Amino acid sequence: MSRVLITYSASRIALYVVSLPLLSFIFCVMYSLMFSFKESTETHCKVANLLPSISAAIGSFSPQKYVWRTGIGIHSAPRYVYAWMYRSLHCNDLPAQYRYLADLAFVLEIIEDTCLLGLTMVSSSENYPIHERCFITFLLTAILYMCLCAFILPRLQQRRGPNHRKSLAIKRKATWTTLICSIVCAITFYRHNSHCEPYMYTAFALAEYLIVLSNIVFHGTAYYDFYGANIVVGCGDEDTSLLLKRQAVS
Repeated sequence: MSRVLITYSASRIALYVVSLPLLSFIFCVMYSLMFSFKESTETHCKVANLLPSISAAIGSFSPQKYVWRTGIGIHSAPRYVYAWMYRSLHCNDLPAQYRYLADLAFVLEIIEDTCLLGLTMVSSSENYPIHERCFITFLLTAILYMCLCAFILPRLQQRRGPNHRKSLAIKRKATWTTLICSIVCAITFYRHNSHCEPYMYTAFALAEYLIVLSNIVFHGTAYYDFYGANIVVGCGDEDTSLLLKRQAVS
């Protein structure tokens, strides 16, 4: 017989988790604009630019890089837990022929979270090749995960309520925003490096911001996906190790 130690609202925790990167991101960009504008917006070809790139805002200056690393570091552990919870939800509710997608989505989410942690802890100024690889892998797995979730959600057998519809609508909008902004990023980055056009890097940075915000909003839909569910921490009478369980709600 197990004994419940603590019960947490899964929806409330989801909001806390996504608020960490959101507030950290806002702080880093605003602080860079107010106190490190010239340094953070400077480009290699000295053309006019109004916004710092994500890499410059979160990894090149203090205290921004420490705020970002703290926020991402703290939010990473719960993100791994929610990845496992989503796998459980998908495995339970998907028809048998689609259940392999639950494992694929789980793997993509784990890689995405790990690469986010990697590009956060290794800034572009410290080791550009590693930072670049982490960023590219993060973006690709994030897009694939978003598209896969948008495919999976309509096929869940037990989820047809208003929270399900809200989650699906937000996920689709966030996915399309990420796809469009990723294309804009590629075009503007190429044009900036090839032609050094004024304000092209500003457009690149703005598209980067929208990708970050879309990713945060996408993962914030866990509030709807696990609405009414609890994360329960308990232990058995003879086993003192902690157990983590999800109580699913239709």
